[in-house]
Amino acid sequence: MYTLLPLEPGEILSVPVFYPEELEAEELAIEVRIDTDIVEMAGRDLIVYACDVGSPTQIHYVTREGQLVRVERPYENVTIKLVESGITDISLSE
Repeated sequence: MYTLLPLEPGEILSVPVFYPEELEAEELAIEVRIDTDIVEMAGRDLIVYACDVGSPTQIHYVTREGQLVRVERPYENVTIKLVESGITDISLSE
């Protein structure tokens, strides 16, 4: 999805999504934070946009090319990381 979106710092996007379990369509708000972050993946530092997504808020870390490399779900203390292409790591925060 992110490869098709024009991510710019400070931008708020609205994306239509369909929830099949509820048979409903809604608008998903994506707020791109003003400052970029750095995320380590496969031994390299990547400059990423941090995006606040949905409610309750998840934080998606997305490269400038649109690759989703990390998702944080603070309300569940869960972090999902793309370790390298096709491999993920899920950790629970204490």
